[in-house]
This record gives sequence, C-alpha cells and structure tokens, in this order.
Amino acid sequence: MIEKSLGKVLFRYVQIITFLLSISLFVISRMMLNNDMLFISLGILLIGNMLYGIEKMKERFVFCLFNLACLFFLYGRTFIKFNKLDDWQYPFSPEIHRTAITIIYVSVLFLLFGAVFYGQFKPTKHLKPIRKESMWQSKEFMKNLQIISFIAYIFCEDFLLIVEIEKPIAMQGKSYADFYYSFESSLPGFVLSLSALAKFALCLFLATLPPKMLAFIALGIYVISTIPVFIVGQRNQFISAALFVVCYYLLRDFIGKDKPKKWFGKFEGTAIAIALPFFFAFLSIYESIRKDIAVSKVNIFSSISDLFYSQGVTYEVICKCIKYIDVLPETNVSYTFGAIIAYFKSNGISKMLFGTQSYSAQTVDMALYGNSLSDTVSYLDLGQKYLEGAGLGSSYIVETFVDFGYIGVMLFSFILGIFLVWCVNKFNNSILSSYFVLVALIQLFMVPRSAATSWLVLLMYIPAFILLIGIWTVSYLCQKTYYKRKKG
Repeated sequence: MIEKSLGKVLFRYVQIITFLLSISLFVISRMMLNNDMLFISLGILLIGNMLYGIEKMKERFVFCLFNLACLFFLYGRTFIKFNKLDDWQYPFSPEIHRTAITIIYVSVLFLLFGAVFYGQFKPTKHLKPIRKESMWQSKEFMKNLQIISFIAYIFCEDFLLIVEIEKPIAMQGKSYADFYYSFESSLPGFVLSLSALAKFALCLFLATLPPKMLAFIALGIYVISTIPVFIVGQRNQFISAALFVVCYYLLRDFIGKDKPKKWFGKFEGTAIAIALPFFFAFLSIYESIRKDIAVSKVNIFSSISDLFYSQGVTYEVICKCIKYIDVLPETNVSYTFGAIIAYFKSNGISKMLFGTQSYSAQTVDMALYGNSLSDTVSYLDLGQKYLEGAGLGSSYIVETFVDFGYIGVMLFSFILGIFLVWCVNKFNNSILSSYFVLVALIQLFMVPRSAATSWLVLLMYIPAFILLIGIWTVSYLCQKTYYKRKKG
C-alpha cells in the first residue's frame, strides 16, 4: 500500500517537473527566438499531457489518445526531420515556424487546462431516488432497441461495404494520385446515403451496452469495412476505426457494469501489443509494393518512421495557412465554424426553406466563399492542381487562430479539453447521451488535422436523426405490443 502511494507521488512529481521544464524552455526560446528549443518544449508538453492522461487512465483515456493524435499528426514528421539534422525549417521562414509552434503549444497547454479544470470542478454524482421503471428504461425495450439497431446497422453496413469495395476496383491500373484526383462513385445516390448511416446505427447499437461478443462482431465488421479504402492508400479511416474500438472497450470498462468481467484486460492489451509489429510490417510491405521498392529492403523501424512522416504533414499545412494569412479572402465569414455553415447551406431542407447556396468541391467559388480554410489555402498554394482535385488538409488550431487570434486558440482548446474528459463521465447517463458521445468519438481524433467543427457536424446530421427516430419508434411499437400481450 505504501509502495503504491509512493509511486503515485513520484509520478505526480514527474508530471510537475515535465510541465515546469516545458514552460521554462518555451519562455526562454521565445525570448531568444530559438526555434529548435521551442520545438523541444512542445514535445515535452505533449509527453506531459499524456502522462496526465495515464495517471487516471480510465477517466482520461480520450484526453490521452487525443494528445497522442496531436503528437502523431502535428509533431511526427518535423521530429523526424529534426532528428536527422536536416534543415527542418525549410521551406518556411523562421517567423512562420515560430508562430506555428507557438499556436500548437498554446492549444496543447489549454487542452491540459481544460481537462484539469473539469477534474477539479466536475459535478459529483448523487444517488438517485428509486422510481418506478418507465417503459423506456425497461429491459424489454432496451432489448428491442438493441436488436433493431443491430439489424439497421447490418443493413446499412452492407451498402457501406459496396461503396468501399468500389474504390480498390476503380484503383486498378491507376496510381494513387490519379485515383485521388479523379475518382467519382458510379453507385446510385440511395446506396451512398444508406452507407453513410452505418456508423450512426452502430453507435446506437453500442449505446445499448450489448454483450461483449456481439459488440466484438459489430466492431469487427466496422473495422473490416475500412480495409478496402486502406488498400487504396487512405489510412485515416482505418486508424479512426481502430481508435474507436479501443475507446469503446475502455468506456465499457469505465462504467464497470460488467464486473468482474473486464472489457479491456490482459487479453486485449496483449493482442494489441502482438498485432502492432505485424501491422507496421504490413505497412512496410504494402508501401514498398506501391512504390515499386524491393520488399527485402524494408524493415519495421523504417515503416514506423515512414508512417509518422507521411501522416505528420499537418504541421506543414499549418505553416502554409500562416504564410497566406494576409491574403485570405474577406468573403469567407468563418473558418472555425465553416463545416457547420457549409452543412446548413448544403442540406436539402435549408435549400428548400431558405434558398441557401452551396458550392461544388474543388472550385474557385468554394475557395473564395465556402468558409473552408483547407479549400482556400489549397487554391492559393496549388492553383490549377487544386481545381483538378488536389488539396491540403486543415487543423482546428490554425482555423481558430486565423479567425480569433491567440484568444480563439485558447478558448476553443480549453472547451475541447473539458469535453475530452467530460464525454467519458457522460457515457451511460442515458441511451441518448451514450449515443452522442460515441458519434463524437468517430471523428474526434481527426480534428488535429481537419476542420475545427467537422466532428460536430456528425451530431447535426439530419438523416441520422431520422434513423434514430425510426429505430426508436419501431422499438416502441414492439414494446407496446409486448405490454398489451402481458396485460392480456
């Protein structure tokens, strides 16, 4: 017991030292205009944030994984350049790098402040008085909801698999660039629409807290559906799906309803530890085949390095956004809320009621009026290539900086830090709260390299609400029939 308490104290001291070291290096490097030291201070802060998450892993694992995503997308490529003693600042000016690292640092710091704030002031859970069980809370209704949502998921997943399998088929005889620039699905609209609903049906099914084996099957199918697009060369969906699976298992462990059975125990941890080397080896072989490199020249270490390098392009995107900050069109109202604005403009209901206008992707109008920083900077940086289909990503950090300066980065990151811890505690408060938490987690870890409010758009997706109401209604009707038979 004493050894355990001593370990906790030492771990806390390590966190404090890491934080103070990072802050000290940051201040000194800013005063000395030393970008190397500034970059190191950011790396130390990211490690410190993950240590904070590890300290209470069950409550803070989403926060920990989000900071890991920041490390992966915002730090990895530049760290590799930095380590190789290359001119890691090329081709941007030292001033651009200083601004880029500073806003990332401020964001990561205020993520921590938000998480700590929630940890200190989170509401305590009080025992609720025992009330008569309503129909919505009954085991029979939950069972109906679980079965119907699973059927809906399998139905929509079939269409999703068709949509995803089309991509590697279309890829045959083409390079990745050709596919990326020119691919358009030839499938009917209803197939695409139904496929988009698969993840929402999955989240509702998982929110009903199904047995472990049934959840494993559903999540396994979800991960498998990302393999075709992974083969094409787009890794993000697979990575997001894998993180989502880990999150769900940890959430089920956190609520502790299945004790003594553990959802994320030694077996799951061992399986991940064994699978990771094979995963990186597969990446190496696959990349070598794509690039026509002899497989014998590939090793596990180079594959890990290549993965970090290829996925860490977001830092350079942030630098490009800062480079063009003075020439961004004033016609764009907001980049931070651009995804939400675009959704409300583009959906059929808004067009019918308010006559809103949406813009086609990869067009000049989209770049100038679409409130998408990714499209605007892609147009400014790539020119004709953007119009032909090429594009850059974005990041919530630079979008909030462009719109609102450092205050915007601080405020948005602080709120996001609160949410990263809050969502774990909110899970299982009700079916709907669990559903919305799971929907958010599908896209949340991609936010460091995508639009600031892209994950919130998922929560506003009108067809998903229709699906939710439909499944709920069918479950209600089944339950009503059950009660009638019971009374009879």
